[in-house]
Amino acid sequence: MKRFRGETLSETQTNLRNILTIYQNSLHMSLTLNRLFRPLINIQFLVASLLLCVLSYQLSENLAQLEVLHYAAFTSSILAQIFLYCHCGEHLKEQSQQCTWQPLKLTMMRAQRGYRIDGHFGDIHVGMFSLQINSCVPSV
Repeated sequence: MKRFRGETLSETQTNLRNILTIYQNSLHMSLTLNRLFRPLINIQFLVASLLLCVLSYQLSENLAQLEVLHYAAFTSSILAQIFLYCHCGEHLKEQSQQCTWQPLKLTMMRAQRGYRIDGHFGDIHVGMFSLQINSCVPSV
């Protein structure tokens, strides 16, 4: 994008048109993917939240028994799944905000909003992961 200027005016216009077409296609693709995956992400977080709460209760009730290892392993696998969603959402958000398309004001305005992964309830990022952990940790 930084070197879209061609040797002639028509070449510059063609390059700019191609860049805007690519940008429009990527924007459309991100919106489509977000629309398709939003219900799945929402269900994943809902089920994971319920499982973490039940597992936290089970861990607090069975601390002195050998079953605690089973519950701890299951809890860490659920946290790993949630972290993968949150990490990818955070990475996508950071990369989209580092957009270097400076010559185009319209593109800059859109790039400030950035791309994101979301469920119906909000953006999926690392902050959401820490909220997930804090909400199900039993108080001592």
